[in-house]
Formats: sequence, structure tokens, C-alpha cells
Amino acid sequence: MSPLLPLKPASGRPGGTRPRHLAMVLGLAILAIAQVVVLAARARALGPAPDFLTGGDDVSMLSFRLVDGAAVRLGDGRRTLLLAFDPECPHTRRVAPGWTEWLSTMDSGDLRILAIAPGPPGAAAAFAREMGWLVPVGTPDGLDDETVQMVAGRVPWVIAVNGEGVVVGEGHGSRLAEVVGAIWRGGGRAPGA
Repeated sequence: MSPLLPLKPASGRPGGTRPRHLAMVLGLAILAIAQVVVLAARARALGPAPDFLTGGDDVSMLSFRLVDGAAVRLGDGRRTLLLAFDPECPHTRRVAPGWTEWLSTMDSGDLRILAIAPGPPGAAAAFAREMGWLVPVGTPDGLDDETVQMVAGRVPWVIAVNGEGVVVGEGHGSRLAEVVGAIWRGGGRAPGA
């Protein structure tokens, strides 16, 4: 005889049902449904997921205000690498030394490199100085919230933009050299290679 098939009902009731087990299964099912409802409500409260810049996006009309007051527009014919960072982000603090090393050893040629941070321009400039970055620092000051989220919503992040203002590569800050390579795939030597 198989131990899975009892000869007589374990509870003494017809069909062998066990009320405690049935109650436990029912309770777990109700708990699972409640969790799904709560998670769905939270997702609705957060709104739609933000859009981030991805390959092929046209950002040719996007401008940044540099800390020194100058404005820089993407799509002005220059290849541009955006280093999106946040001075208060622990992930940025972990990646920043790698950026510092890369920036100190590469010859940028005609590649424009901009460090862009959300928040106060003074904090962004102070962080760049602390890290030893000798690149222009800017903020998305004056841009609408949706555009700021697209550009600087993920940090540390690197975004490669060709001369026409089209995103040709983007990725986590730890993938800097790989993203820079996307700018140069059409020919030429990648800086730092």
C-alpha cells in the first residue's frame, strides 16, 4: 500500500479533509492576493516608469548650463560624452575614482566631455574638483523635470552622443570605456585605447 493513500480518512470525516490545512492554504492565498493588490496600488501611485535616454534618441536640441554660466547644446557637430553623476550618491562615489583615472590618462581629441549633475551647481563643481576632473561641469538647470529625469535620473551613468545629437551609447558608469567606444565605432581611435 502507498503511504500517500490512507485507508481511512485522517480526520475521521468523509473525504479525509483536514480543516487546519485547508484554513492554512486559504489564508496563504488571501495573503498573496492582498500583497498583489498592495504592490499594484504602489505602482500606480508612483506613476509610469520614467524614460531614460537610450540608443537612437535625438537630443540635438538639449542644452546644459555649465557652472561657469556658458550654455552647451548637444547636436552642434561635436561628439559628446555626458558623465551623469550625483555628489551625494554612494554609487557615484564608488565609480568616480575610475572616471578620474580614465580622464587623466586619455587624450580626448575632438570628444567633448561634460560632467552633468542634478541639484545645486556649486555641489556639482565642488565634487568634480574633489575628484580632479578637468572637464566642464553643468546641471540640467532650466530643463523640465521629465528631461532632467531622462538625462540625470540614473547615476552614475555615461551617455555617448554623436555630432548630430543622437545617443549612440549609454550605460552604467562602470562601463565608461565601452560606452565611449560607441562614439568611435564609425572610425578613428577611441580615447584612452
